[in-house]
Amino acid sequence: ENGGEFCVRQLGYFLDGYDQCQNIVIEYYEKGHKRSTKRDQIRKAEIINCLHCDFIEIYETIYNNKLIIERSNIDNTRTSRIEFTI
Repeated sequence: ENGGEFCVRQLGYFLDGYDQCQNIVIEYYEKGHKRSTKRDQIRKAEIINCLHCDFIEIYETIYNNKLIIERSNIDNTRTSRIEFTI
């Protein structure tokens, strides 16, 4: 662990959250985080392939005060998206 984050030792990545019982990774991207960079997509794919998990990304946007939650399934073929105005 690193300040409460879960470590995927095989990859050397720390996750904001991981529910082992439901096998779901949760990553939270603050307002200052650039949305969905190529590096983020590669990291996400590596984590999904390693853990065979679902992946939830939570984005806090700067421009329109929205909280966006996206969930991708294990084979990354289905994504659901919810937006909240904050």
